[in-house]
Amino acid sequence: MVSLLDIRSFFKGTIKLGEPLANYASLGIGGAADYVFSPSSREDLIAVVAHLRESAIPFIFAGRGSNLLVSEQGYHGAVIMLEPGVSAIRLERPASGEALVHAAAGARIASLVDFCITHSLQGAEELAGMSGTVGGMVMRSTAGLSVLPEGCVKSVELLRDGGVMAVSDAPEKIDLRKAGLGRDVALSASFRFMPGNKEELMRRRREILVRRNSEQPLNVANAGLMFQDPPGKNAAGLVVDAGMKGFRRGGAAISDRHANMVLNTGNATVADVLTLIKHVQSVVREKKGVQLALAMRLAGFDQESLREVA
Repeated sequence: MVSLLDIRSFFKGTIKLGEPLANYASLGIGGAADYVFSPSSREDLIAVVAHLRESAIPFIFAGRGSNLLVSEQGYHGAVIMLEPGVSAIRLERPASGEALVHAAAGARIASLVDFCITHSLQGAEELAGMSGTVGGMVMRSTAGLSVLPEGCVKSVELLRDGGVMAVSDAPEKIDLRKAGLGRDVALSASFRFMPGNKEELMRRRREILVRRNSEQPLNVANAGLMFQDPPGKNAAGLVVDAGMKGFRRGGAAISDRHANMVLNTGNATVADVLTLIKHVQSVVREKKGVQLALAMRLAGFDQESLREVA
């Protein structure tokens, strides 16, 4: 168990007990977490992670909850929310002349886009309309990283085994997902951006938002991308070819706009979503010969349930 008295001796952020994670997951469903911690600062985050590890308490980061599915039974551990305490973005202009943007792990991708456009820096506008946080993007997402200019990510600051380290030129030269991330926590990321024309950047952002709004079900609760793209293939295309676009199970449905997104049509349960995922995987495997791997994160499920959708 976590000793709240011990934590309160050093932790300056907020703590909630038995907090429903449906309040944080973009699908709007899921059980409660034993603890939800919202650090007030980077130092707060480092301290609480160290304490949880010393106490053998499992923990996850909720981010924006855009790819999180939590068991109906909840999550027996701690959930860490990085907003607003670990979400600052700042600009540095060293003597070399290149513009460096340092974003804390909890900064929203949308905030990074706005910050760069405000300072007339180009490259980040290609992320317009993407959900999630900077930390989630550099640790898990290939979609966001793939649209950034080559060499844009200068470094990622990690908390690894109690120490802070910077992975330089990541992820272009280092595959972060193979760098011991079971124990790693992203603290921040630094980006190189070139100067751009603010009006042109604003126009490009509007253009991308219009396109994404037409392609994605932004007005319906969804979990972002459901499956990872297999090597050389497109997950959404495989779902369409297997005849699964628009498929429903209870209150959960595959989007008619984007076949790699699952929706909560209003009364979905966690069981509905899990059943839908397993059925789509089965049909795609049978018809296309491909096993779709989850892009979503599952928390609080037993090992058998996890194996079924692995």
